[in-house]
Amino acid sequence: MAGAREAGTQGSTAYILGGRLVEAVGDDALRNAFDDPSVPLVHVRAVEYGCFLYEVRRPSA
Repeated sequence: MAGAREAGTQGSTAYILGGRLVEAVGDDALRNAFDDPSVPLVHVRAVEYGCFLYEVRRPSA
């Protein structure tokens, strides 16, 4: 995967596939992220320092 960064997650391997800067985290931003069925969760980070704030998991079907 070009441009992907590997991140270990408790016995499994996950990949950071990129990011998107949005003005505010809202339904549209999350809906766009989850349009890709291979995305299980979204990490929300602070722009200034890249600090992790929280994660949003894919809604149950």
